[in-house]
Amino acid sequence: MYTKELLQKIPNNELIENLILDQLTGVLSRETIIKLAESFIKNNIQFSLIIIDLDNFKLINDNYGHQFGDIVLKNISESLIECTENNGYVGRFGGDEFIILKIGSNEYNDIYEFLKKFYGLSSVFNRNLCIGEISPFISATMGCSTFPKDALTYDELFLKADKALYRGKYKGRNCFIIYLDSKHKNIDILQRINYSIDTQMIAITNIFEQNCPISESLVSALVYVSKYSHIGNVIFVDNNGNEFSNFGTGKNTIGLKSKELDDNLSLEVFISIREIEDTQVNIDSLINYCKNNKIASLLISKVSIYGNDYGYLIFAEKNVERIWQSENKALMLHFAKTYATKLYCETLVNSKESK
Repeated sequence: MYTKELLQKIPNNELIENLILDQLTGVLSRETIIKLAESFIKNNIQFSLIIIDLDNFKLINDNYGHQFGDIVLKNISESLIECTENNGYVGRFGGDEFIILKIGSNEYNDIYEFLKKFYGLSSVFNRNLCIGEISPFISATMGCSTFPKDALTYDELFLKADKALYRGKYKGRNCFIIYLDSKHKNIDILQRINYSIDTQMIAITNIFEQNCPISESLVSALVYVSKYSHIGNVIFVDNNGNEFSNFGTGKNTIGLKSKELDDNLSLEVFISIREIEDTQVNIDSLINYCKNNKIASLLISKVSIYGNDYGYLIFAEKNVERIWQSENKALMLHFAKTYATKLYCETLVNSKESK
């Protein structure tokens, strides 16, 4: 937790009025961190505002209890203070959200290197936090904007950091995004309503109901999911070795074959490389394949119906350990069942026509 001695080592500490620490975590309270940011703006002090949202923290509370969740928040707060060092201030915005005010250079590369530190192997996020016999995986999404480059008021600065945070969440979480006007200016945080999981499921159903060759419908659906769920690689590999992806027919962007999956998988869905490693299933060759090909996140479902197996649907990210959400899994299962049903019905039609 912060002490007066620690705070005195950080630049511009004289601007902290009526210091109040968050009772649970020992970082600056919401009121204090907001007033400090407003003081920086008033005194024309260059700084970056960073919003931190812990990924799926509710699951920690649900699985281990709120008392354990409080211990995790305290540990994370200490790590945030240590990682920030004398380069700024850490505050708790509320619940599982924090704010960092980074003082100093607003050059993109400097901010990038600062934020990158929080995701190191022995740092704050993207790691397992060992507390007794429990070691939950801790990740977070961070959005950053800078005064005066991005905004001249606190409200506008916060909105732009929030837009960057939203972009990070939509990309798959467990990452940081630095606000750039050219990329993020037009983000509407409410636009997600237009591309909700229900909307995407309906769209996939409609795509497969179109009167066109089934391979064209498949590629259209793969492209749609990649675009609106922001998944880098959306792939279907069938039992005959044919490959389809959001990049087109015959383009398997990660190289996994249906036979390799048949030889390794006995469960219907795996959520991530990390979770695969934690299972009791002997799939070392699949894990090694993913590591050798820099596949950091993987979501797999068998495409089957009524005992008929047609292949595998794969969502994958290279180099980024995406935190898959329940809606990603639900969308995959809907896609797999819808496509399997289409294939099954086509087989029945072809069978009748051949008689």
